[in-house]
Amino acid sequence: MAAKRGWAAVHEKKLKKAIKKAHKAYLVIVALALVIGAAGGYFAASVLCKNDCFEINGQKETLVRAGQELKYKDEGIKYVSYGKDLSSSVAVTTNLIQDQDGYYVGATSDATEYYIIYTVTEGRCKGMTLNRTFNVME
Repeated sequence: MAAKRGWAAVHEKKLKKAIKKAHKAYLVIVALALVIGAAGGYFAASVLCKNDCFEINGQKETLVRAGQELKYKDEGIKYVSYGKDLSSSVAVTTNLIQDQDGYYVGATSDATEYYIIYTVTEGRCKGMTLNRTFNVME
């Protein structure tokens, strides 16, 4: 029985040494895997999102004199998410009136502000907004 204890003790010491050596190698492998994974993820994200944008086509702000006609054909926006054009999925809110020809019109008798708000409804920019304003000045 004493021989077993001696034998077990020798193997236990060898096992502990092997674990210590393996432990260092394991940490190096895990650290290397994390670095490679992070670099790969960054590269993939930069390639996928290279052309992504959310921007207004045309002017963001227009000044109109009181009494001058306010009639505007919307130039829309450009929205690309992960390389996919999602411009048609952007919601439009406005306080202007749209006529039968698709033009936005507004009264200009008094100083006021009109707006067109574009809101992203899907993709990675969901909830973001851009504003186009029309300021009627006296």
